[in-house]
Amino acid sequence: MKKTFLFLLLVCALGACKSVNSLLFDAYTGNTYHFTYELVKPTPNTALLFNDDKIEATFDIKLNGLNFVVKNKTNETMKVIWDEASMVLGGKAEKVTHSGIRYMEKAASQPATTVPAGASLDDMVIPTSNIYYQEGFYSSYVSVAGDWKTRALFPNRDYDKPKLKEEILALRGTTFSLYLPILHQGKTLEYLFEFRITDVKPQGNKTESKKIGGSGK
Repeated sequence: MKKTFLFLLLVCALGACKSVNSLLFDAYTGNTYHFTYELVKPTPNTALLFNDDKIEATFDIKLNGLNFVVKNKTNETMKVIWDEASMVLGGKAEKVTHSGIRYMEKAASQPATTVPAGASLDDMVIPTSNIYYQEGFYSSYVSVAGDWKTRALFPNRDYDKPKLKEEILALRGTTFSLYLPILHQGKTLEYLFEFRITDVKPQGNKTESKKIGGSGK
């Protein structure tokens, strides 16, 4: 993030257009927010853990995705069926992609991941709708190639906009879920993990526009 800021600052110093200065302003203003979560289903707990006779699962909710470790507790091989996996955000089921899949192939069929007996799978899922291609920036001074990016699971910066701040704070108490189908001995084990946002707090690292060269508007 720091490198991006210094780069954009250099572009502005070289006389690039106002849009770059606006980008600086938009990217670094307002408060960011910290989210606290709990597992609601299948077994409520704040440690984000699940255990049954087949698997042991731990979850870590990141800014852009849901990280998890699933251990196969059985004596047989398991397979995670990615083409049927999904996340439910805001009441809408979203197709997911996972670690190792190129963002440009987010819509393609994803082969199942085999988890041998006694082994663990450490992976992260991202809703495919949160993956997008950002066009490059080109000028007579400097050029930056386009690249694939991911949006946050939930908005976490208010950009000094009261309405957006209200929307972020209103996420407290809302739920989302991960549907993770696992093939075991010819049967599909349908795991649905539901999470709740228990708290949303400002992190207090607000950056004023005067510290980054003004709004440029």
